[in-house]
Amino acid sequence: MLLNKNLKLSILDGCFYSFMVGLGETYISAYMLAKGHSALSASLISTLPLLLGGILQLLSPYFVAHFQSYKKWVIKTSFVQGLSLVLLAGTVFYNFSVYWIFAIVSLYWAGGMATGPAWNSWMTELVEDKNKIQFFSYRSTLSSFFVLFGLVCGGTLLHFAKTPETALNIFFVLFMISGACRMLSSYFLSLHSESEKSLKTIKYQGLKKIFQTTYSSQQKNLLLFVFIFLFGVHFSSCFFNPFMLKELKVTFEMYMLLLAASFIAKIFAQFVSTRLISALGLQKTLFLSALGVVPLPLIWIFQSSLGYLFTMQLASGFMWGLYEMCIFLILFSEVPIQHRTGTLSIYNLIQTLGMVLGSAAAGILFHNTPPATATTAYETIFVVSSFLRFIAIGFFPGIVLSKKKTQSILVVKPSGERLSRGETSQIILDPPIDLPRSQSTHHLVKNPKRSVS
Repeated sequence: MLLNKNLKLSILDGCFYSFMVGLGETYISAYMLAKGHSALSASLISTLPLLLGGILQLLSPYFVAHFQSYKKWVIKTSFVQGLSLVLLAGTVFYNFSVYWIFAIVSLYWAGGMATGPAWNSWMTELVEDKNKIQFFSYRSTLSSFFVLFGLVCGGTLLHFAKTPETALNIFFVLFMISGACRMLSSYFLSLHSESEKSLKTIKYQGLKKIFQTTYSSQQKNLLLFVFIFLFGVHFSSCFFNPFMLKELKVTFEMYMLLLAASFIAKIFAQFVSTRLISALGLQKTLFLSALGVVPLPLIWIFQSSLGYLFTMQLASGFMWGLYEMCIFLILFSEVPIQHRTGTLSIYNLIQTLGMVLGSAAAGILFHNTPPATATTAYETIFVVSSFLRFIAIGFFPGIVLSKKKTQSILVVKPSGERLSRGETSQIILDPPIDLPRSQSTHHLVKNPKRSVS
């Protein structure tokens, strides 16, 4: 495959973005603990800032229409995301209030989540149909490698942190480099062209209109399930990092290995998911993967050996990879391209509300637990989370999606993700290049959570 200018720039953009995710974003929760903030703050930093991001990114369709350009909006928001990491690095040497750190991380997510929907609509029109499979496979493979590379680099540097002061200095370096990488990513995005075809898809609709025209009853039922399920999931997920680092006394090397194990398992799940869906059907695969996610918090209660936790992280990553793949196949299989930016924005918000409300409820429980019984508080949160996930299964929607339509959707591996949460970003190509246009359906490109490009 010959790469033209846009494709080469897109690969550079993806690599620098993904390195930022692995090197900087992954270690924000660990930084909160190193800075001396409470385990509760370290837990909520991974979810509460998404609320502002989820709200602000609803403005994406408006600003894309205002600028009459996906490119202009993507460049501005991606640069803001990079700048926020530089600001976060600046908090290392000053005793800023924890509220300022939350504000900066909120700015990070606002920039990232606002970038994703517009980038999705823009990029699919820059890649010729005949090259889409090969190009996005190649780009995603490189991006996944750079997420892992960033993760390993961060963990390796933190390995040399023998004192709290040294650790903070290393976090400063991590966030500065990460911010610079995102700004470089933004620069490469600015060198892309913007096709007339993509500009014709710009169409602003109010949120009420998007809800009315985009979501069928099936999709609304799915959104309800996703909201309740993520509420249960994030009742505990944001507490895993402080539990590992503070209660289990996991070293940064072990922390890095555990996160990497989950990520690698998710990538593997992307490869095998199409075969499983073909064999079991989409609805059954989604149900089994959701059921597999239910007991995951309980695994932290029984043992703390590295081998055990590593194995469980592999299982966790695999289940999450299957679950997220099925959700996207269902939710975005029939969304027209002109509704793409708005639909992704609303889906971002639904996810974010589930995450934030779940973590806030758990935070209230944790905050009202005496410090002397912190370990018991963690265990209680993990048990309640598994129970809530099980309850959510009762809202599992009936999914109707034809086998032909499922096979027409091409999903490529993650190009970047939040490693501390059960979320993956994937690319769904539009249109399916193995079908004539008259037989194809429009498909969305990429998960918003995380706000990737």
